[in-house]
Amino acid sequence: MHLTIKQLKQIIKEEVQNFLGEDRKGNKIIGYHATITGGDFSNVLGWKQVSGGKSAEMATDQGGGFYMFANKNRALRRLKSSHAVPDDWGGGMSYRKMEPEDGYGMIVTLEVPYSFKHLEIDYEISYDVWVDFVTTYMDRFLSLTLSNGQQIFDSYDESKKEIIVKAPYNTKSQLGRSIVLDKTTGNKLMYGNVMSRILRFMEKGLFGAAARGVHQEFEEQLIEKAPAFKYNGDDVTPIKLEVVKDGQLIDVTQEVMSGDIELIKSKVESNVSV
Repeated sequence: MHLTIKQLKQIIKEEVQNFLGEDRKGNKIIGYHATITGGDFSNVLGWKQVSGGKSAEMATDQGGGFYMFANKNRALRRLKSSHAVPDDWGGGMSYRKMEPEDGYGMIVTLEVPYSFKHLEIDYEISYDVWVDFVTTYMDRFLSLTLSNGQQIFDSYDESKKEIIVKAPYNTKSQLGRSIVLDKTTGNKLMYGNVMSRILRFMEKGLFGAAARGVHQEFEEQLIEKAPAFKYNGDDVTPIKLEVVKDGQLIDVTQEVMSGDIELIKSKVESNVSV
């Protein structure tokens, strides 16, 4: 059977997409999530399984997923910061320091498949990392267009370190007038969310077929460098659950899996670290 050029291109396109979307066989990535036990340990038994959408309500701008740090010490520092506990006071999502009624800090360790279908960097925390990528590949980034060929970005102002978004596209989008790439002064929250939207648009095909390749390369290069990422795949069982008390990590994985909350309390209160 003879294939037309169009049919051959379609086959190649499908094979490339299958290759890019395939899990790296045998590869896993470890992540660490900081949470609290609750004053009566009410939060602990909820960690027998972790859903890829567990933290979706905390990250509406960047999309759903379970957020993790790539470094355990960074997760521990989170518990000591003013962003330790999610707080929806006032109707909007915010964060606060831990209080005595929150109980103890807790680190959830996950091992998830290294799959670009189910992993994405946390663009806010990984601001410095993706800024380096965009700056390095600026010509490719500026050449992105909508699927109808309309230009998305106007130019890069090197003196101000910002990408100018082209009108009238920016009047119909959530990208704003520009994207700042200054690691010393950039609003990491704002531009992290903007970059997340752009990458989602690219992945969904809104920015044309060529953008999919740029998106894949972006994710592939950054996922191992990013200080934080999110997982949105199937439910997984944590490989370790540790309660943080007086600077020590107390492994309660076995007790959580058995559902014995009294044994968990006893182990933590006696400060038996493993």
